[in-house]
Amino acid sequence: MRVKKKCYVCLFVVVFIMTVMNAGCRKAMTTANKKERIKELLKEKYGEEFEVRNLYYSGAVHAWCYPINDSSMIFMADTSEKMEEIQDDQYIQKIVCTQLDNSLNPEFDSIFSDCFVSTNIFSGGTDKFLSIYDKKEICFKTLMQFFRSQGISDDIVVNVFINKDLSTTNNTLVEYNSIVEIAGRIQEEGEYPYVSIHLYFCDLSQIINVRKAIENYNWEDSESSDQDIYDVIKDIPKIKMLFDKKGDSFIISEGERTELDYTTYNKQRGYCNEK
Repeated sequence: MRVKKKCYVCLFVVVFIMTVMNAGCRKAMTTANKKERIKELLKEKYGEEFEVRNLYYSGAVHAWCYPINDSSMIFMADTSEKMEEIQDDQYIQKIVCTQLDNSLNPEFDSIFSDCFVSTNIFSGGTDKFLSIYDKKEICFKTLMQFFRSQGISDDIVVNVFINKDLSTTNNTLVEYNSIVEIAGRIQEEGEYPYVSIHLYFCDLSQIINVRKAIENYNWEDSESSDQDIYDVIKDIPKIKMLFDKKGDSFIISEGERTELDYTTYNKQRGYCNEK
């Protein structure tokens, strides 16, 4: 009887271990399959190959993705739990932001000598974009036209990270006027969206940390609950220049050297300053 009882116990232990192992395998296969499914859905939508770096879940499935030929183009894609379709993704915004970064970098570099630009477009709803515009037409102007046609808000944030140790421009009036001109061109090209230009005055170590954060994170989402881009930049002195749809500007300064000069120039133009 004891032998029989021991056999039952052993059998139970074996079955339990196999069940746990199988559950783990199913979970790993499910994650892999979900990644493959998202890659399929993105290829159907955009006609190119993608990789999925990571997934997280909140009822829906959220994926960190990038086109297979450019791992720097990190963006978010969201699907329903059943993964029948891509509900929303930021690939088009990422393309346009990269275009803006490439065109604005030399302009701001000519003002501050050593800096880099990272643009963000705070809008979703681009799932219908390709039904209106062909993929080859994707640019800042067509994206703004799409937002307007869909009644979507169009807020553009241009983040400029300046190496304050190497910046040689001491004429703040030249800086100010040059930035106003750049903002005006952005607004004219985008048919007057809201534009915010955020100037961050960094030391070398901050520049390195910010570059790393922007390479690994997205402005709107983060894979990590411990850190995102805003955690990295929160203590860096900055000036925010906000331009509304009429081109009026507002200065919000947070502890940087040019605060008094910039606000004075802004008042001379007849515009407001906010604290």
